[in-house]
Amino acid sequence: MAAEIALKLAITLIALVLALAIVVSSVLFVVGLWSSQLDPWQTVKGFFTQRFSQSGAVITRDPNHIYQDGKPVGRIEGEVVKSEGTVEFALLADTADLDRSRPFQYQRLSLLIKSVHGGIAALEDVSPGKARTLHNVMQRVVCGIQP
Repeated sequence: MAAEIALKLAITLIALVLALAIVVSSVLFVVGLWSSQLDPWQTVKGFFTQRFSQSGAVITRDPNHIYQDGKPVGRIEGEVVKSEGTVEFALLADTADLDRSRPFQYQRLSLLIKSVHGGIAALEDVSPGKARTLHNVMQRVVCGIQP
């Protein structure tokens, strides 16, 4: 009788620990889902092709990149100034695949380049503790927000 009670208690404890783990992981998943910008097309494509990243089945976008056709085509370096109808990037790097004549996505905005005040093939960034070379750099990029 005592052995039976001990076994029931052990099984109950294991079931409660597993249930708690499921609840905690579900809450963490939902928090991550709602705090990230999803890439809907890549996520749906991933469901059908079963090519998910290591982070899971839901594909998110990096808020420090710009995208065209669901692919990153530039990295934001420096300040971003949003004003009425425009967004200005101090610096965009790695823009070799960016088609400047077409709209691109930044976070949840669709933007079209109005003007670029400088372009450099390679720029040495020697900020303290951060020596690196930026490639295909566009400076002071002013964009119009598209509907």
